[in-house]
Parts: sequence; structure tokens; C-alpha cells
Amino acid sequence: MLPQDPSHGLQYRELPPGPRLQPHVACYWALRAPAPLSLRDRTFPDGCQELIFNIGTRVLRSDDGRAYARNPDAELVGQMTRPYDVLAEGEQLYFGVKFLPHGFAVFCREPVDSLRDQSIDLRLLFGPAFGAVHERIATARRLSVFVDEMEAWLDSRLCERRAASAAYRAVDRVVAALLARPDGSGLHAACADPGIGPRRLQGAFRELVGLSPRQLRGMLRFQSCFRGLQAGMPPAQLALACGYYDQAHFNREFRHYAGMSPGAWKRAGAPLNRFFLDADSRAWLCNGARVGR
Repeated sequence: MLPQDPSHGLQYRELPPGPRLQPHVACYWALRAPAPLSLRDRTFPDGCQELIFNIGTRVLRSDDGRAYARNPDAELVGQMTRPYDVLAEGEQLYFGVKFLPHGFAVFCREPVDSLRDQSIDLRLLFGPAFGAVHERIATARRLSVFVDEMEAWLDSRLCERRAASAAYRAVDRVVAALLARPDGSGLHAACADPGIGPRRLQGAFRELVGLSPRQLRGMLRFQSCFRGLQAGMPPAQLALACGYYDQAHFNREFRHYAGMSPGAWKRAGAPLNRFFLDADSRAWLCNGARVGR
């Protein structure tokens, strides 16, 4: 178990997927508080899609910081390209499935890029049969039950033909190179010989990841800076360590993905998202050696 948040008592747990789903799923997770409360936070693009179950929690989302709309209680968070704010009220019990950047594509019939920047009700996405799965998860309220239900459901939807396709294998090689080197220094070599032509690779990334290789590199590089930020590393040193040209480049990219400066993020506290940026988390894709491999 990762550390609990001393200010709210939030507790976070992760479990890895089984061997059959490991090439596609980064982890299963649960986040809960000992008592109902209200929390505000900001969610950042992280290069992957996620299934989230808001159990007894009312989650409101805002793309502009002013108007809020309620998220479904069982939702797909599509590939994000911009940050958004959340207001969570109630029990603060969540379960989630974090996919690898291209992992969700083998479970979904829709092109991944058509789901970008959306929160979609899983019962609409997967059909009425998913309602029974959601009911068992919401009734049990245990991570072990959630994992068993999702392992069975995802296994039943796994499209092995897509996973074995030349396009998927090419994208997998490029994603593996980025996870191994989050500063993006291996991107050019990985894209130069992926097994398919460059135009087809770009199209495969849009369809299977919902991003271009360069966009994914930018998100992973952005994600890699949080460990240094939390440790108080000097900004110029942090920028170079994460693969940015200089501090100005780092500040510009951080504002692009976070909608705020690095200093503002540290002052904000981040009661929810900081768990997913922990160095021990499989959901933190920059821990590429531990994620899905």
C-alpha cells in the first residue's frame, strides 16, 4: 500500500493485472477516505485512458474552471490532451483501471481518437450487460472484487486479432521505447524502424493511442518532472534531467499540460492526483520498467 494522505486520510492501493492482460493494462487501483468530504483537484493529461468507478461519490468536471458537469458514476476517461478541474463530494471511494497508452484499443471497437477528451458512461460504451458488472462492484465495494470483475470482463472483450496486428505491434515498440526513456531521447530511433511505414505509424497512433508519438513523448516527459518537483530540485537542473532544452522550455510545457506553473502546482497540494504521480505507482507511466512489462 502506498502512503495515505495525512491531511484527508485518503488511502490508495494498486494491484497488477494478470498475465493475459499485462501487455495492455498498467494496474488496477482503489482510493478511499475514512469519512465523506469535499475535494477539489486538477487532472492532467498522462498519455493513457482509464476506467473509473465513482462509488458513492459525486464527481463534477470543469474544462474551463467555471461551469461544472457531473461525470457518470462508471466512466471511461478518454485520452486527455488538456487539464481539467474536478470537484468530488461524498464518500470518496473510487476504483480504476489504468491502461497502457495503446492498451484500451484492444478492448474497444471505437477508434480511440474518437473518445479523446471525453467522459463516457461505460454502460453506453459497453452495452446493457455491463450494468450487472457495475452493480456487483458497487455492492461489494472491495478492490479484490473489482479486480476479479474487470479481469473477467476485459478478458471477454480482448481482441487478439488487433493485438497481433502489424500496426499494434509497431505502436507497442514505440510505446515501449518511450516508457524506457521518458525524456524522449529514444523516440527518433524507435519511429525510424517500427516495422511499418511512417505515415501508417502516425495513423496507427491516432487510432490506437489517440495521440501522435510526439504528443505522447511530451506527456511522459511532463509526467517525469513531478518526482523532482516534490523533492525540491532546482528548476534548471530539473529541466535538463527530464530532457527539456532549458528552464523556459520546461515552464512552457508544464503550463501547457497543467494549466498552471510548477510553483502553483506545489502550492495547490493536489490531494487526489498526487497518488498517481508517486514513484512507487504502476499508474505513473514514467516508471516504465515496472509498467506492463
